Amino acid sequence: MVSADEVATQLGEVLKADVKAFAIPRAGWPAAFEQLGIPKGQTGPAEAMFDAINSGWMNLGVEGTEHIPAATSARDVFAAARKAATNV
Repeated sequence: MVSADEVATQLGEVLKADVKAFAIPRAGWPAAFEQLGIPKGQTGPAEAMFDAINSGWMNLGVEGTEHIPAATSARDVFAAARKAATNV
């Protein structure tokens, strides 16, 4: 797993900008999802997914399952996305 701070650092390196991760209080999730393009009144599924992860109901690192580390860093994903966006 990669922390939010590590992802922010790697994104900042690609963008050559100061990027910081920060928590959004639960009450602010609908507005945040709307800013990301989810239509007003339709943020419920995204909220439910994050609630499930935060409560431990949906665990992305379940004991007894096989963990396969990613071969591509977040930095490399961001760099490829930036390159693809400039080639449009």
